[in-house]
Amino acid sequence: MQAQIAARKRALGRTAAGIAEAIRRDISAGRFQAGQFLSPLRELAQTHEADGETVRRALKSIEREGLIAAIPRQGYRVLARAFDPHLGCPLALIAGGRAQVRPLGSMGGLTAAIGNAAERRGWSLLASGTGGRDPDEILASIRAARAFGIILDTENAELVAAVRDSGIPAVMVNSLDSSSRLDSVLQDSFRGGVVAVQHLVKLGCRRIAWFGNYKQNEHTRTRFGGTSAAMREAGLCFEDRLCVAASREDAQEKARSLLNSRSRPDGVICLWRSRSLALGRAARELGLRVGHDFQMVGWCPEELLEDVWFSAWGEEPSPAVVTWSITAMAETAIARLLERRENPSLVPLRVSVPVSLHSGDEGGKS
Repeated sequence: MQAQIAARKRALGRTAAGIAEAIRRDISAGRFQAGQFLSPLRELAQTHEADGETVRRALKSIEREGLIAAIPRQGYRVLARAFDPHLGCPLALIAGGRAQVRPLGSMGGLTAAIGNAAERRGWSLLASGTGGRDPDEILASIRAARAFGIILDTENAELVAAVRDSGIPAVMVNSLDSSSRLDSVLQDSFRGGVVAVQHLVKLGCRRIAWFGNYKQNEHTRTRFGGTSAAMREAGLCFEDRLCVAASREDAQEKARSLLNSRSRPDGVICLWRSRSLALGRAARELGLRVGHDFQMVGWCPEELLEDVWFSAWGEEPSPAVVTWSITAMAETAIARLLERRENPSLVPLRVSVPVSLHSGDEGGKS
């Protein structure tokens, strides 16, 4: 009886403020990770030798600070806001391929751009490749590092769903999946298709070909949608044989077939960088000159124009290209991630980075 009375006195002596501070320390130390639930109320009461009402007041005070959120019938979930990037909690980047930070020029330079943006803010970056790994394994490593947010450069449906349900703030970048209920930051692909058609029509092209994907995903369908709308507005439409679906692997072979026919198109729209360059190589193999035998519009980020796009054409005039800023995409993704970290209930948005048309060696942007 005496022991029970003593325990009761200790419990009554515990304050909500003291318990809240202890739970904050546990969160900061990584004992509870972003997206995970705190121990049940009864267990917390036993741990801190306090009554349930005192623990409940402590939890409510931490909730008001935005560090945890009450989930009906489940408990209190730890929010990523509890993890401070300025105190060593990293920004996690999940991209296709191996787990490494790639130099500008590979993977479109996006990984490096996000790394540079994080470095300018004094943050560390945890870059994780998918590499065929299980989504749970990837998330476990991100939680163990106490990451405050995730940027996804992949359309792996299983992984996207796992990240969405993890409770860690996340933004998709350079990819799109409307069913994911995540924010997406990507190029204004619809506008890219429009300016490509407008440019070719201005040059007098009427038999315009589409070269690339149009059924692969929403990202590609948006580009095709903008192109088709602009064609319709110009009184044109794609002939079936001039609408070519080409992958990275077969792009050069299919480009040769397209350009080596008697009814060769007078303009080609190819809104993928690797396929655009394959189209140029096929033209050279056939002795054709872009800008003379046919016109084309390609696709390349601003940061890679000099080293990748212009250099690929050598002494030949470079064709027109739809371009955008990788740096702007990275900065926009991080800005949106910080907004979502502060307010997890925000409605998911699709944010488009502006595109413009660089008319190649003919000069300037339009």
